[in-house]
Amino acid sequence: MNTDIAVDPEIAAMYTQGGSPMYGADGLWLNLFRGFLNVAWIIAAFLRCLYACVQGATSSAVVNETVAVLRRVSFLRKLISLVEACPVMTCHIAAKFFRLMNRVLRMQPHQSAESMDLVVNYALIADFSVYVTHPLLFVLKHSASRPLNHEEQILCGEVASFYAMLARQTSYVKYSSDYQVQKWATEIALEKFFTTATLRTLVGMLLFDIQIDAGTAHGSYISHLFADLAPMRERMRIECLTVLSEVVQRCPSRLGYEALEALQVARVFNHHPIRNSIQYELLDDANTGHFRSTLELLLSEHSQRAERILQLAVIHWWTPTSHLDTTPVRQIVAVSNYAFYIVDKPDGLRDPSTPEVEYHHQKSGRIRIVQKKRYKNMTRVVKGFPSHDWLAVGWKEPRSSGDGFDEMFDVIICDKLLAAAPIIQCLHAISGRVDEERVDVLKDSVMKECVATIVDPKLIEAASIALRQRISPEARKAKEKPNPYDRYQALFVLTLSTVYEIKINWKFWFCLNPLACREAGGIREADEDEEEKDDQTRLRGPEEQGGALGNFVGWMGDEEDSWAQDRMQIERNEAVENSDQVPSWMDTMGDATAPHLRRLKAAKANLLTVTFKGRIEDIRQVEFGGKEESTVEMTFRQGTGSSANEEVIAVVFSDDAAREQWRRCLAKALNRTDESDTWMRRWKT
Repeated sequence: MNTDIAVDPEIAAMYTQGGSPMYGADGLWLNLFRGFLNVAWIIAAFLRCLYACVQGATSSAVVNETVAVLRRVSFLRKLISLVEACPVMTCHIAAKFFRLMNRVLRMQPHQSAESMDLVVNYALIADFSVYVTHPLLFVLKHSASRPLNHEEQILCGEVASFYAMLARQTSYVKYSSDYQVQKWATEIALEKFFTTATLRTLVGMLLFDIQIDAGTAHGSYISHLFADLAPMRERMRIECLTVLSEVVQRCPSRLGYEALEALQVARVFNHHPIRNSIQYELLDDANTGHFRSTLELLLSEHSQRAERILQLAVIHWWTPTSHLDTTPVRQIVAVSNYAFYIVDKPDGLRDPSTPEVEYHHQKSGRIRIVQKKRYKNMTRVVKGFPSHDWLAVGWKEPRSSGDGFDEMFDVIICDKLLAAAPIIQCLHAISGRVDEERVDVLKDSVMKECVATIVDPKLIEAASIALRQRISPEARKAKEKPNPYDRYQALFVLTLSTVYEIKINWKFWFCLNPLACREAGGIREADEDEEEKDDQTRLRGPEEQGGALGNFVGWMGDEEDSWAQDRMQIERNEAVENSDQVPSWMDTMGDATAPHLRRLKAAKANLLTVTFKGRIEDIRQVEFGGKEESTVEMTFRQGTGSSANEEVIAVVFSDDAAREQWRRCLAKALNRTDESDTWMRRWKT
C-alpha cells in the first residue's frame, strides 16, 4: 500500500524536517569548514530509504528482500547501534526506527503463526526501547504542567504503535504444539518484552491525552494549538489501551496486575481518577480478546488447521437478504486468514449500558456462526461516508435460477470509531495474492451525493453513527434512569453552525459502479483521477517474479492457477455489472435514464431523512456522561419568546474516541459564537 504524506499528518511530520538549522548540533553541517556532516541526518536518510523499500512504490521482490535482510539479527544489531549513536529526537531518528520495525516485523495476513526465531528480534528492540522510554517517562510525569512538543508526541505515537503490534503478535509465535505450554510461554515472553517501567510509560501517554482533552481545554489552547496533534494523540491512546488489554488478558498472574495497578493509581492532574469510559474500554477489550482466542480455538479444531483471526469487532450488521425492512442488528464480525464470519454477540461483551453483566469466556456457552463467506467471492469494499466508522463489503452470490451471479452487500457499522479502517485494509490485503487479484476499495459516492442534499460535505467537522436516547427535560431534571431499549440508531453530523440528526434507510443504499459510467452524473471526484495516475507508476507483476518482468515471463506460471484466477475475476465483474440493475421492490421511475441514475435518484429521495436540526447558538447546556457509556447531552432552545421550549438531544456514542472527537469539534464550534467567553466558564465535564 502506498503512503501519501499529504493524507497522513503523522507520516508527513516524521519524514519532513521543516525549519531546521543548517549548522550546529541539530543542523545538517556539524562543521562546515571541515566538511563534517551531522551523523543523525545521514542515518535518518538511511532509515528513510529503508522505509521506502518496504512501503513505497516498489516491486514485491524488493519488499520481500528488504524485509528478509532487516529481520537478520546481525543486521538488526548494527542498525540499533547506529540509532543509539544519535540523539533520540534529532530528525525523528527513534520514531523512524520504530515505524520501520513495525512494518518489517508485522505478520502477513495469510500467516497463521510466526516463527520462534523472531523472538530474538522482539527482545533486541524491546531492550532498545528502554533507552527511549526512560527519558519519555520523565517527560510524561510532568505533562500536566508541560505538554509534549511535536517531536515528543510523534515519538510517543510510534512507540505505542510498535508495542501494540508486539503485544498482538507475541501470542501467535509458535512456542509449542501443546495449548497450555503455548499460553505459559506467551506469558513469559510478554513479561520479558514489557517491563513495569514500560507499562507506566504507556499509562503516562494515556494520561497525557486525557489531560489535554479535560478541564478548560475547550478554548483556543486545544482548538488551535493542539488541533493537528489530536489525531496523533487519539491513535496513541487507542494503541496504549490495546497493549494494556493484551497484557491483562495474556498475563493474569503478575504483569496483568501491574497494568491494572498502574492504571488504578493514575490521576489526571494529580487529582482526578481516569474516567469510567476509558476503564470500561480496557476491560472490555480484554474480554473481547478472550472471546477472540476462544473463537480461534474452535475454528482451528473444527477445520483441522491453524486459523488466525486478523480483525474482530462488535458491529451493527445489515444485509438486504435478511434485513431489508429492518434496522441493523448487533453482531460480531471476524476476519480470519481463511474466511469472513458473522457471529452472534454473547451477553456481557461490549454492553456499557449494563456493566453489571459480565462475559465469562470459560462458561459462555455455544458460539453460533450466522454467516461464513469465502474471500474468492468478494467483489469490492466501500469506505463509509461521512463517518468513518462503517464500511460495506460486496459478495457475489449465485442466482436462484442458476444463470449468473448477483452482488450483495454487507453493511458493517463498527462500535469503535477507528475499527473500520483496519478491517478495510485487512479485507483488501487478504482478497488476493497480488494487487491485480485484490478487490477495489471505493469511496462511497452515493452517500456523499445524498449528504450533499442536506449539508455541504466540506463543512462537516465531525460525523458519527450513534444511538439517540429519548429523554425529556423533565426526566432529565428528575435524574430518571433512561431506558437503554428506548434507543434508535442515527447519523449525527456537526458543522460549525448546525447539529443534524439523520435517519438512514439502508434499503436505498447501493454501491455505484464506476465502470458503468465514468462520470456517473458528476459524482466522480477529481482526486480519484490523480490517484489512478499515481498508481500507474507502480511496478506490476506476479509476486514470485516481481515488477514489470512478470509481464514477459507470466506464461511460466501454473496454467491451472492462472485459469482459476481469470475465471474468478470474470465472475466478480459479472456480479458487479448485475448490481446496477434496479431492485424489484423499488419504483423504476421511468425507463428513460440509466439504471444507476434511477437508483441514485431514489437514494437522494429516501436514503437520508433529517429528524432534527439545531443551531449551535441555540445550545444552552452540554453535559458529558461520567459513567461507562460515552454519552453527550445537548440542550437546545427551540422557538422564540413565550413559545420557546427546550429539547434535550442525548447521544450515546459507540466508544470513548468517538465521543472525544465530537467534543473537540463541538468546542471549536462553540468558540466561534458570540457567547464563547461564557462557554469557557460554563463548560461541564
